[in-house]
Amino acid sequence: MASSLLDTIKIVVDCDHRGWLENNQQQHDLGVKNLITKATSSPYKKINVPGAYGARAEVKSVLNGTKLVIECSAPKFLTGQNVFGSEELQPQVLAIVKQVCKYLVLRLSPQEWRKVEDGLVAIHRVDVVGHLKMKNPDMVGKLLRSLKMQIMFLDKTTSNYKDQTLYIEQNSDWKSLKFYGKAAEINYRPLNESLPHREFIERYCEDLFRLELVLRRRFLKAKGIKYVRDWTPKIGRSILRSDIIDLGLTDVSLKHFEHHPNMGSLQNCILALHAAGVDLRTVGLTQRQLKTHATTIRNKIGLNINVPRSVQLLSDIPVRSLIHSLRFGKNRKAIELGVTKLPN
Repeated sequence: MASSLLDTIKIVVDCDHRGWLENNQQQHDLGVKNLITKATSSPYKKINVPGAYGARAEVKSVLNGTKLVIECSAPKFLTGQNVFGSEELQPQVLAIVKQVCKYLVLRLSPQEWRKVEDGLVAIHRVDVVGHLKMKNPDMVGKLLRSLKMQIMFLDKTTSNYKDQTLYIEQNSDWKSLKFYGKAAEINYRPLNESLPHREFIERYCEDLFRLELVLRRRFLKAKGIKYVRDWTPKIGRSILRSDIIDLGLTDVSLKHFEHHPNMGSLQNCILALHAAGVDLRTVGLTQRQLKTHATTIRNKIGLNINVPRSVQLLSDIPVRSLIHSLRFGKNRKAIELGVTKLPN
């Protein structure tokens, strides 16, 4: 079973550390130079806290030393890799806060720690990840190229990098969707050589297609997700599934026009023109009319007429079926090996 998980998160922890800041600043003035004293004496109050096997968490002091902003790849910070992880947010946040405070030699008050345990930690970002195991590594590239050919004709802002990564609304402060082959990323950013079970993880990635949905603060707030305790795996799965469905992907590519009795005559005419390779924007329909008919046709026969006929013929794999086959759950082998085990 392919794994699903949460990757990068950004949280805000209530932590009155004004005395800690002042003490480290005084140490810096006395000539004690280290990463912590330098960070606390800088105007940015930002420090990279080391995690497992070379991973890092960016930690920033804000609001006059009363809160800590922590951003990191949760599974990578805790286990050294982000191929396998968990969809449960609260246990990971708890482990991250413990590790950050331990490194900074910073103690939360009993009230502050109770908030962390109760999930009363503000959440400003969470990345929901799903994986598709393909038949072979070549299928990963084929799916990405075919997906790009369809998505570029949708009403979305898209970008891509070297035919290896595809983004939808990459720079949005609301949410963005990312598709790529995990093996290519692992090759570009190799796993730490001392990471346990590294070879197992690398082999698993060879034919792994990754979908990554970045949910930012504005979106989370609109959904009523303010704190860590407001998040559930069911919410993440639902949002990712909904975004995939909303793309309106298609597998159907008509070799010959066929009349569909459950559609009107005008919609059948539009379908015939599409099958003949005609640019539907030139047939006299307004953009609103064309959009309405396109929605009806897609709902009834699964064909997205916004994607030109010529582009559909270039795709030799069932894009919609593959992307919609996304399943969620834990990888039993990774659990048995202890790959996803959180630190104490």
